[in-house]
Amino acid sequence: MGDLNEAGGDVSRSVQKLRDRMKRSKSGWGQAHLRKLYEGFGFVGRDVGDHTCYYHPRPSHLRGIVPRHRTVRDYVVADALE
Repeated sequence: MGDLNEAGGDVSRSVQKLRDRMKRSKSGWGQAHLRKLYEGFGFVGRDVGDHTCYYHPRPSHLRGIVPRHRTVRDYVVADALE
């Protein structure tokens, strides 16, 4: 059985594998990878200026910001994994 996200929904196997690979190495990831990770765990994304802001409907205090104007830095991936 898959992991459960904060809202209690199932997380797909491909998202679990992506998360595991990101945990091993935080460099070399793109915005599409982070979008898949966030959305796989139930987050909703919204483009705001040069960033994509993700929030989780429940609990609403979970948020993440991904810049779209440059390559994704390691600390952005680390923040997403938390």
